[in-house]
Amino acid sequence: MYTILIADDEASMLDGLSAKMNWTDLSLEPVAFLRDGLEVMEFLDSRPVDIILTDIRMPRASGIDVAEYVYSRNLPSRIILLSGYREFDDAQKAMRFGVRRYLTKPFLLSALRDTLREIVAELADRDSQYIRYHAEHHAEYRADGPWEPNEPGGPNAPNDLKRPNDPNEPNGLDDPDDPDEPEEPAKPERAPESAAGDAILLARRYIQEHYAEHITLTDVALRVYLNPAYLSRIFGERVGQSFRDYLTDTRIKAAARLLRSTRRHVHEVCRSVGYSDLKHFYRQFKQIMKTTPSEYRRLARKGAAP
Repeated sequence: MYTILIADDEASMLDGLSAKMNWTDLSLEPVAFLRDGLEVMEFLDSRPVDIILTDIRMPRASGIDVAEYVYSRNLPSRIILLSGYREFDDAQKAMRFGVRRYLTKPFLLSALRDTLREIVAELADRDSQYIRYHAEHHAEYRADGPWEPNEPGGPNAPNDLKRPNDPNEPNGLDDPDDPDEPEEPAKPERAPESAAGDAILLARRYIQEHYAEHITLTDVALRVYLNPAYLSRIFGERVGQSFRDYLTDTRIKAAARLLRSTRRHVHEVCRSVGYSDLKHFYRQFKQIMKTTPSEYRRLARKGAAP
């Protein structure tokens, strides 16, 4: 499922889209129905979205402002602008920020469905390319662990054991029709599902190794060569937790280990697992461990900690 955010200052428009669109049939999950562009930008600060369906004219910040925000931060969101007849010039301005689709109000729901299906198909193709590129070009790690020293094809292998590599190869997907591209020995093609599984394993490993640092979904996505929106979706599907919940769970469990095995003060444990706000750490710890850090330590000394 891909995610979609809908923004319009008309409550009737939001209610109608919520009630009349079969989002599941379109492989879409609405994550928010918002009333102005500023709310959209605040939402995007904390969570990536695949598609943004937004009106142009809204209070505080317009759909054009949203498009510029997405463009300036290189976010992976695709935007559909809803415009009135007199706002056509504004829609043209949005093309500077990569917007290629707009619907003029009033529009037919069938037209919206067709546009969304087109974008979903593009996103699916993009994700397939990300996975294939990750599998073929950035496999320093595999599902069964890191490459062994000097293993054929590994990053540290001697030159005669490495896979052929063209130093002039551009960043991006190979062009199979390029007659100048050197031939490679045939190797089994990796299934996209396997590559996606490896990406999740690498993401979880990175979190386990760097949870004490200030890491974000984007940081991890860069490490596994996937875009943040796609990683967010497959992470939740395969791990059963969102990225943020998994990171929080990892930090709190690390804190519990420190409370059991060391004499560090709670505020030191808090900093050691990536928290700068002690009150926030207390709330997160109690939510997951069902007790406070101090009480947890006391119970651990008695062998009764949860």
